[in-house]
Amino acid sequence: MNYYRGIKKIYFHKILKTIINIGDLNNPKNITLDFGCGTQELGKLMTNKNYIGYDMVPEHSDINDWSKTYFNIFATNEVFYEMRPEDIRSVLAELKKLNPNCKLIFGISRQGWLNKLGAFFLQNDALDKTKTPPEEEKKIIGEFCVIENKKSVLGLSDVYLARFK
Repeated sequence: MNYYRGIKKIYFHKILKTIINIGDLNNPKNITLDFGCGTQELGKLMTNKNYIGYDMVPEHSDINDWSKTYFNIFATNEVFYEMRPEDIRSVLAELKKLNPNCKLIFGISRQGWLNKLGAFFLQNDALDKTKTPPEEEKKIIGEFCVIENKKSVLGLSDVYLARFK
């Protein structure tokens, strides 16, 4: 499904631009790993081309194994909710072991009534894939990270800039 059309495009591009700004992704000193990159829309919006897309779908990925790649920014947008809590913890533990000084950026859907209403009218079933609700996502991130900044996106999602504890 292409989320980057019509009203959904406006929403997702707003999130991606917030990720770019909060993480200073266009700074040429930064190398960004987009974890769960999908169709690499984040990379398309960045002016800094130090971008690496990683996705479970091999044809979307620039690399086969994110853990064997150098980067100083780890960005993930509305990906962790599709993972089980133990898998999120595993990714964060591995990331902290391999790259303890990287900046982390998390886009998290609020999955509130407004999100559900939008999903209904836009016939988007993405929230049906939720394995980890937003509050639990934030709790798990808090086990590993300190939040340095937070930006709300249209009251529908939040973007967090964090560092490992």
